[in-house]
Amino acid sequence: MPRQEDAGRLAERLAHLRRVCAHADLIVGELLARYTRKALARDDMLDALVLAVTGCLSGGALRQVPAEGDADRTGLRRTISFYKPEERPLAAGRQESI
Repeated sequence: MPRQEDAGRLAERLAHLRRVCAHADLIVGELLARYTRKALARDDMLDALVLAVTGCLSGGALRQVPAEGDADRTGLRRTISFYKPEERPLAAGRQESI
């Protein structure tokens, strides 16, 4: 994939993050200044930020699929956690932000 398409996708993802995380640009800028591209891929950085924001916005109300989950050979549970925002009411017309 050409670099320009990568940059466009990253910019789009960051724009979505800005809607719910007021400090998204500050966090991304700090990470880019602190780590080389070789040490921290930009898409991985945004993935981690999305997960952190999701966890914060969930207020601890993450759901898991499957509900019980199985375990890997070390005993670590394997589940996918997600946040279902309709379970936390927001004021009409407002977006939640962290």
